[in-house]
Amino acid sequence: MGDEPTTFDSRHAHAGVAHRFGDYNLRLGGTFEALDYDSVGPLNNDDRDRDLIGLGARLGYEFHPDYEAYVQLVRDIRSYNDPVDDFGYQCDSDGERIAVGFKGRFTNRLQGGAYVGWIRQAWDDSRFNDLSTPDFSGALSFRATPRTTVSAAVDRSLEETTLPGASGYLYTEASVNAVHRLDSRTRFSAGHGRGDRGRGGAKGGRGVHDFARGGGRSVEVKVFRGQRPVWAQEGIPEVELGRLNVSRAPAHVLARHEDEALARYSTEMAALYNLPADAAAQLLQTAYGETPRLDSPLQNLAMYEQVMVFGRTELEGIQAASAIDLAAIFLGTAADKNLPITEDTIIALNRILGLKEMPAYERAALASRANTVREAILIGHGPETDH
Repeated sequence: MGDEPTTFDSRHAHAGVAHRFGDYNLRLGGTFEALDYDSVGPLNNDDRDRDLIGLGARLGYEFHPDYEAYVQLVRDIRSYNDPVDDFGYQCDSDGERIAVGFKGRFTNRLQGGAYVGWIRQAWDDSRFNDLSTPDFSGALSFRATPRTTVSAAVDRSLEETTLPGASGYLYTEASVNAVHRLDSRTRFSAGHGRGDRGRGGAKGGRGVHDFARGGGRSVEVKVFRGQRPVWAQEGIPEVELGRLNVSRAPAHVLARHEDEALARYSTEMAALYNLPADAAAQLLQTAYGETPRLDSPLQNLAMYEQVMVFGRTELEGIQAASAIDLAAIFLGTAADKNLPITEDTIIALNRILGLKEMPAYERAALASRANTVREAILIGHGPETDH
């Protein structure tokens, strides 16, 4: 060990393609990283310089709009610049990770996934034991409140080591993390993790941690877990959303308008939101200008998302007739006055917002009630030409 911290340069790139055909999703990709370590005083680190290459493929089958099963294969290649390190060992290795897994949205508050498989890694130096061992990973995310999300994960990786005569070691880590949003720009987070260093290909002991987890792990994180925005994926009905298209904006946009809705809200507005959707529509049709309410489409959309996730909102004093009625009032107010709200509108909007698929009877009820509110607003407010 040197007396000063070891510094290094990292150059990396990754690329991937995704294609959907029917209910199947195919992802292909690769990653590359070049590590260049600086020597520290008399300690030579040039023998740690290496290239990490990962190549992978994942085939998924979406057997339900909220659930997908998949199989994946990753090739992990680790090539050191020096043929042998300062202790005379050949550290180059290559191997594979194969796994079958599952991911899904269990409720509007809980989503996650897991996989099980096998890791195999072989070193060029015959003095190192090849690695062949089970592989696993899992993650859960839970929206405890509209502002707090708790997540937990367990993961396994094959780490490099600086211990002379050791090839590497398995690192298994479990962690839990909580994030609380004060407003659209301020968040507090806290977490705890615990890891275990198990034996890898080393003969005679555990390793000392070295940077980088190998190309195989990079493919998993940067290619397989990387996602296009939901609204850019296939499977969303082709329906005109009008100003509901703002649901495609980044999450912080909706969070900001959620905060604005809470600031704008007054308890006298609860009189409208406590009504069944048809009664609320009648009130808006006959007394539109005199009815206290949230008028901003974005604020109403933010409240709609809260109702769909939690069955309620943070707005005080509301005892809604039902969650469907309350969601319909917010959605009917958020939508274009001149565009009908259909079941396809509900499917498209909810998928863009990342919500779980609704039962058909609930979706039909929501679309009908929200459209009734929209029509009432059109009559009560009068026609518009700018939407």
